[in-house]
Amino acid sequence: MKIIIVTFFILFHLKLTSQIDTIQIDCKNDLNFNHKVKNGYYKIIKERKLIQEYKFVNGAVEGFYKEYYLNGNLKLFCELKTPGFDNFCGLYKEYYESGNIKIEGNYKFFDSIECPNCYDEELDKPIKIAFKIFARYGIWKSYHDNGTLESIGEYKGVHIIHDAYCDYPENKSGGYFCSGGVSVNYLKDKEWKNYSKRGNLIKLEYFNNGLLVHYRIHTE
Repeated sequence: MKIIIVTFFILFHLKLTSQIDTIQIDCKNDLNFNHKVKNGYYKIIKERKLIQEYKFVNGAVEGFYKEYYLNGNLKLFCELKTPGFDNFCGLYKEYYESGNIKIEGNYKFFDSIECPNCYDEELDKPIKIAFKIFARYGIWKSYHDNGTLESIGEYKGVHIIHDAYCDYPENKSGGYFCSGGVSVNYLKDKEWKNYSKRGNLIKLEYFNNGLLVHYRIHTE
């Protein structure tokens, strides 16, 4: 009896989740349009061509997000393990308009990454701010437009720095914390290889947790 009940609930859940409407929106001008938020499988059309598609469930994009060129070729694909357009926690790929792949790798969620040199205007002193971000992680590859490998290497983590300061008032040597002044640096690690369009190795770099240790230039 327990098996029958569990099976029933599984089938009932699959039936509910499969009943999602396909919603087609004609985007006349640009991608920055507003539509009523409702669950559905969205297809965004421009000049009678599919340019975006994604599944919208309970207030967030779920599962995947795709963009297309007007010629029909895929422009971008990202796997969304956490809801939201910018949360690429998973597989990420970009393509050239020709259809050749441009870049591929994975994003990972990092919790409580500190910005050690941030400055707070109210406290009037440097502070450490914790950020929760999604960043490149693991092996990443980029390609030339002819399809040959351009670079390959590994990202180990992420470093956040505060690179924009206000000059007011004059007696504050460190400046003030300014919104928008935070940069995210993806930390390259170990060996990174760079290739020419003809497929020849032209540069070999070695990194240690984001720091370039040494490199070698190769002539074609």
